[in-house]
Amino acid sequence: MAAVINDEVVAHTEGADEAKGDAAQDNEAEHVLLEGKVSMSKKDYVLQLTTSSLSLKADVDPGSSNKGSKSKDLTLPWTEILRAEPDQKSPAETRHHSLCLHYIHHHSEKTLRVKVANIVSKDYHAEEWINVIQKQCEKVPGRPKKVFILVNPIGGSKRGRQTCHKVVGPLFELAHVHTTVEVTERSKHALEIAENHDFSQYDGIVVVGGDGLYQEVLQGLIKQTQKRTGVNLDDPDAQLQPPDIPIGIVPAGTGNGVSGWCNGTIDVETSVLNIIRGERHKAMMYTIYSGSKFLCVCGLVFGYGMFGDMIQRTDELRWMGRARYAYCLFGSVVKKKRRFNCEIEVLQAEGGSSKDSDGKNASQKEELKWTKYDGTNKEFCGLSFFVVDKIDLGDRYVANYFGEQSMLSVDTGASNVGMLRTVFAVHSGKKNFPTVSNLDNFERVRGFKIKLTGQREETGDGASSSLAREKMLEQIVDIDGEALHFDGNDLEGRLHAHFLPVFGVYPAKVACPPQ
Repeated sequence: MAAVINDEVVAHTEGADEAKGDAAQDNEAEHVLLEGKVSMSKKDYVLQLTTSSLSLKADVDPGSSNKGSKSKDLTLPWTEILRAEPDQKSPAETRHHSLCLHYIHHHSEKTLRVKVANIVSKDYHAEEWINVIQKQCEKVPGRPKKVFILVNPIGGSKRGRQTCHKVVGPLFELAHVHTTVEVTERSKHALEIAENHDFSQYDGIVVVGGDGLYQEVLQGLIKQTQKRTGVNLDDPDAQLQPPDIPIGIVPAGTGNGVSGWCNGTIDVETSVLNIIRGERHKAMMYTIYSGSKFLCVCGLVFGYGMFGDMIQRTDELRWMGRARYAYCLFGSVVKKKRRFNCEIEVLQAEGGSSKDSDGKNASQKEELKWTKYDGTNKEFCGLSFFVVDKIDLGDRYVANYFGEQSMLSVDTGASNVGMLRTVFAVHSGKKNFPTVSNLDNFERVRGFKIKLTGQREETGDGASSSLAREKMLEQIVDIDGEALHFDGNDLEGRLHAHFLPVFGVYPAKVACPPQ
């Protein structure tokens, strides 16, 4: 099992979600459910269960065994409690009074681990404690009781099955979350399942894989939802209906960008525990169109030109495994970039928000406006959209996948190194992007239109292989790290903000937006 077993009780570190509080589950007034004296690791405590939390505090009575020793208190909101069960390994004389408490420990600022406290009750039988604890766990808002798990067995290091068997499954079982597991068998299998399966009996879909598997599931869900609600998915301006089931992402692929943004880390155990905790937010996504038809959804990054070419090359070198990404990244730095001509329009948010006397937003006055990019006469080398917003923390930015706007970079001949520096700046949260010649960065982007011009004529049998390859690359776009072919000479995208329910944590210690 992936859980870390340790009977040492440590002070619970402040979690990002404690601000949300679980403050009074079901809006109940705070009151004590059960309280009594217990012992643990040969020290005496008072165990108290309330409607909002579980606490273990050192017993200060004169007769307690804590005299002259330091005992650390522990207070946990119910979101952090996984399970209570009888302690079958305790001595026979105390077995009816012994229980194991499994809880979530904030191992570091971003990573979570499971710990267990072995408790012996002095006032009640173990079953009395266990019954109350389990009832409160079942009331945790958003905690799934049954999930559908999709596993990609060949992604990343081909450890999807093993990750599910050794980590994902045992953790869900520990938290009494029932699971149905489906292993994908071919390309686009996950898309087919997500588009056609009935998920009405589940509280969440868990993706064990990388960004590609997430994109397939997302696309299938969007198709199923629009079909069921009668929305025309081929209309870029249609008001899409969001899926009514949240997605949880467990990183087990080559690229795990979405998991990193949702969980603040690509740690497997942390990702599963965040799903169990039940906190969820509404993520962004793009819908992409070509030739007046829906092409796909995009949940991470959209790239054309340099990045599309690079992803196509990695697709051709799959036999190299993960090494192909480093190889192609290095090759993109030293290789001369392909150039193309196009016309670009960007849908951006203008204006801002007025503030009242307390400095809080009083009313939102943003307007959306289409603007033609002032660089039409230039040759382009690459376009990239990052499906992520930014939160300003003063000294740095943090990426916010649960925001309402995206970023665009337009490369009209920037150095390859400069372009990559900008990409890394986005991911690292630097306050200011590096100044790079022939590279324009746009924020507050909500949509785009790209019309390719001056495309190469169809090549015949006698055409050179290099020209034929350039013609092929003109019809390739990078969608979440996967190469996708499109027909025609136009691409269009719309951002859907606060749209998709996703298990995860808000990326900064600031107030979460209303959901």
